[in-house]
Amino acid sequence: MNNIEYIPKPVNTSEMELPADVMEIAEVLAKNTHEVWAKQRIAEGWAYGAERSDERKEHPCLVPYEELPEGEKEYDRNTALETVRFLLHSGYEIKQACKKTSVKLPDNVILDNGSRKISLPDKDTPTLWASDEALPDVDIFNSAASQCFLMLDANVLRNSGAMISKAISWERSVMNLIWQLNNNTAINYLLKAPHILITFEEDAAVYIETRTSGNAEKERVIHKASLVLADGSSEGTRRREHLSDNGFASMVVAAAMQFTDVVNKTKNLQLTSILRNGATEKESDGENRIPVPVLKDGNTIDPNSWLIASSKTEKDTHELAVNYINQGDDSLKGKGFPFLKMGKLKSIDRFEIEGYHNIRNLIIAYAGKKFSEGEDITPLSIAVFGSPGSGKSYGVKQIAKSLRECNIKTDTVNVAQISSDDELGAAFQKVRDIVFEDKLPLVFLDEFDSGDLQWLKNFLMPMQDGKFKDASGEHPLGKCILVFAGGTASTFKDFIAPMSSADEQVQRRFKNVKGPDFASRIKGVIDIAGPNRRDDSDNAYILRRALLLRGLCENDERLKTNIKAGKEFVDENIIRSMLYVPEYKHGARSMETVLKMSKIEKGVWLPSGLPMGNQMSVHLNDRKFTDILLINVLEQSLEGKIARAIHEKYIEYMTEKQRKQPNRKPWEELAIEFKLSNLNQARSYSEKLALIKCEMALKDENKEAVTAFTDDEVLLMAKQEHQRWMNEKTEDGWIYAPIRDDKKKHHNCFAEWDKLSEEVQNWDKEPIRNMIEILKKVGYGVYKVE
Repeated sequence: MNNIEYIPKPVNTSEMELPADVMEIAEVLAKNTHEVWAKQRIAEGWAYGAERSDERKEHPCLVPYEELPEGEKEYDRNTALETVRFLLHSGYEIKQACKKTSVKLPDNVILDNGSRKISLPDKDTPTLWASDEALPDVDIFNSAASQCFLMLDANVLRNSGAMISKAISWERSVMNLIWQLNNNTAINYLLKAPHILITFEEDAAVYIETRTSGNAEKERVIHKASLVLADGSSEGTRRREHLSDNGFASMVVAAAMQFTDVVNKTKNLQLTSILRNGATEKESDGENRIPVPVLKDGNTIDPNSWLIASSKTEKDTHELAVNYINQGDDSLKGKGFPFLKMGKLKSIDRFEIEGYHNIRNLIIAYAGKKFSEGEDITPLSIAVFGSPGSGKSYGVKQIAKSLRECNIKTDTVNVAQISSDDELGAAFQKVRDIVFEDKLPLVFLDEFDSGDLQWLKNFLMPMQDGKFKDASGEHPLGKCILVFAGGTASTFKDFIAPMSSADEQVQRRFKNVKGPDFASRIKGVIDIAGPNRRDDSDNAYILRRALLLRGLCENDERLKTNIKAGKEFVDENIIRSMLYVPEYKHGARSMETVLKMSKIEKGVWLPSGLPMGNQMSVHLNDRKFTDILLINVLEQSLEGKIARAIHEKYIEYMTEKQRKQPNRKPWEELAIEFKLSNLNQARSYSEKLALIKCEMALKDENKEAVTAFTDDEVLLMAKQEHQRWMNEKTEDGWIYAPIRDDKKKHHNCFAEWDKLSEEVQNWDKEPIRNMIEILKKVGYGVYKVE
């Protein structure tokens, strides 16, 4: 028998196409396959080791599934899915069971299945009307609405014609919901209920309270609304990944335990317990509830302006960022933040999440599209923009990796290095070669907008007709995805800005290079924000940096051991500097380079291991980085004490409302950027005093101190202060504009001293007049230099 060659003959399932709902849980099946294998190995005495050793019973794959190399994950996926294919090939069916509740519901709870056989309780009895199948009958509902707590799944509204986005972003879904309830005549009768709970499967819930409007018709409008997220993932994730076994009926049971007290206003609704089927987990009235911005008429603000990540307090955002760096993904659970995870791609930024979801949906739809015979096979054209180092290609490649059922193969062409039509034709031939491999090419045309947009006209035929030309003639390109990654424009809006320019010559130039024609052929766009701030309202940049920094640390071999062991791996002062330094000059690449240039001692990144300032200055403002690193020490120094006194004098006579502005908060609550600004002003004291031949020194009773400055002295120092302020603002990216706009970093005071109004000049003179009083507070005085 030992001499007989063994030839494996598995059942041929290569033609077996798996249903979409089965493919959705491929990763869950693969993970479970790995868990079963790992459990058995550990039971046999095996442990983790960097290299496999049968003698020592060490294996490099004894790690959580998420940390496995991609090749090992693919092995587990194939093992799991081949079993599923065998079952389907053998005639078995795989269906997801729908969990139903066997609990008897009270008489005042209506679980509406659309049959219209509704038995209403007494009209004065609070009623929970719930359905994940149909809208309430208008006539029956109206008779009970005033005492009704209405609970519906969002899909009920969608199936009734309400345009509510799904799995794009939570902000967009909730804004759509509020608008539809207020304006869609097919469903706005639901607002007659004083309490409305809309569930988005088991992933989120929106609680709405209505009130009578002030108009003549006395219609009911939305008074306030709030959102609670189960774990921050997109709609459908918990069901797809089996993270929850709740069904709608189970959530109704949890709601039935609360709604009467809510209607009677004796208790507040606990949304988390409903999503988690009764679990409480240290719930409070707040329970990480996210207030939904609603106007007085019940409508929403601009749906594109609401960012959940930016609505958190600076303190909450800081704590979340630091905890994420130290603890990873687990730190986000239950924190009420939207969170995207596709393979190794992670994002907490609304617009990035929306862009990635849109691109993913486009790719899935295109991959499944069947072109009819004789129909031109045209590519899917996508554009990705972002500043250098923002990770434009990384995100889309991770989406492609997560869509294994699409059989995608990626490649990159650097357009900036192409110098002739023949070279571009050869690049498209490489795309065609991948098609011949029976794979779906996803090709990055990096820096497509280089060379004054000279190549745009060459892309039009492939994008529109699915054909390209080379020296041998015209060829079909085949089914493929073309990803155009911008190299000069940071956003799609910036790229197409010439189309609406007030300068006709700029418009004409863009039209001549076929810019509008190119833009019209793009089917999907994503703008990658990267680690730098979009504008002053963008508080989410701190969280983006936290995600990037954690990822960089996890990929650094010098830190991995401590990270896996749950030990300290990065000093808190470095975390603060990496989070708050104003700008990374080369985006995420600068963050990565600072880490790579640092020395790591015993698996910990310490301040002593940071590179020299002149090395870091290529990537960031090294002076500000160091100031942030040492901020706790600086605050206790003389300059720090002066800085605090400057700020306290600045806000001394401000109202409580004025002190809510970011730069006018108490010192303890002041953001680091404003502390540094005060610190820079304090540092300039000696230089200013030198202009008038004075100095600051500890109070000396034996010397005559200056008690006031002359008008000429004030003017001289005020001019210097104005120039210092302009230099500081210029360094942070501000420019002159006739109208101030903090979001765009435009300021109308960027001008020479003589061109400033008297009022603006006095803004610079006032801090000079206060110098003597401020120095007195810290035990110093101003003295003439002998």
